Amino acid sequence: WTLGQRWRLSNQVSMYNESQFLKAPNESGLAHTYGMDFYPSQGWNLGFTLQSARLDKEIGEVDRRAVSLSGGHTSAATQWQSKLEWREDTGAERREQWVTT
Repeated sequence: WTLGQRWRLSNQVSMYNESQFLKAPNESGLAHTYGMDFYPSQGWNLGFTLQSARLDKEIGEVDRRAVSLSGGHTSAATQWQSKLEWREDTGAERREQWVTT
């Protein structure tokens, strides 16, 4: 389940927050995400998110922090969207990850 809200601060800026309730066969948890989206000019978008999560896994409790940056462009002929994310897990799992899409 995901619950959240979004505020449109202007024609070019919106802000949001989400709470995700996670449940899988071997893990569960709660994640909170805060972000902003910017639309600097026609067809362009930029954004960032901050996330904090607590995951209960079979091996123990994991705390996750994540930061992501995104950007893209949409026109009548093409669409491009990219995202770069850094994650750090502490607790029962200790790892640092860089993820891109």
